[in-house]
Amino acid sequence: MAYSRHFTITTTRQLIVPTDGSAQEIHFHSESGVSYLGGSDVTSSNGFKVDNNEKIVFTVHPGDEIYAITSAGSTVVMILVLSR
Repeated sequence: MAYSRHFTITTTRQLIVPTDGSAQEIHFHSESGVSYLGGSDVTSSNGFKVDNNEKIVFTVHPGDEIYAITSAGSTVVMILVLSR
């Protein structure tokens, strides 16, 4: 199953990839601004930095989830999720 979503990420951490029972291939695009990815404790200090207009692909294992946050203002991110 595949689905796509757009999010406006702010300085409040937001769940962008919820827990699923199967592995998920995530195609992530930071459309505007810098965002940081991580677990439920993600901050702009400990998160994985994704620069403006950067695109990355990664796998989320069953039972894991991904959150996003920005250090200031807001940024728009887009994801495409492919269940494996």
